[in-house]
Amino acid sequence: MLVRCLDSLFLPGRARWTGLVAGLILLAVGARYAHFAAHQRQGFQWCLENAEACDGREILLPVWDVVEVQDQSYTVFKVTGPIPIDGNPEGLEVGDTVSIRGVFSKESSTLLEESREIHRRRPLKKALSGFGLILCFVATPFCLRLRGGRLSLRG
Repeated sequence: MLVRCLDSLFLPGRARWTGLVAGLILLAVGARYAHFAAHQRQGFQWCLENAEACDGREILLPVWDVVEVQDQSYTVFKVTGPIPIDGNPEGLEVGDTVSIRGVFSKESSTLLEESREIHRRRPLKKALSGFGLILCFVATPFCLRLRGGRLSLRG
């Protein structure tokens, strides 16, 4: 059923339109996410601009990379810039991936760490996802073929 539906979407006369619609949907989703990330009233950057309204607000930073470790603090980075974290850096190294829950402090313009999880297996997960992608591209020619301008399953 799914194969027939996909096959009908990619008929020679429809393939170009299907690709165009899929591309437009992808662009719309990307634009919506970019708008959300830049303008939503949440996160550390918004708290820096509105320190009074944000003092004591809980902020969650999922899956951020440690870029600097000091004696009593450390700094994490993802997309929106480096964020200073006041907390015990014990067990952290530059390059570690962490998820942090903390409270914004208007006095120090930092995030006061409440809890932290170090993702030790993150590099392995990245490698496995890359391996899965390579395996998909290698296996596709063995599972599918083009016959008469149409995509069909082998076997």
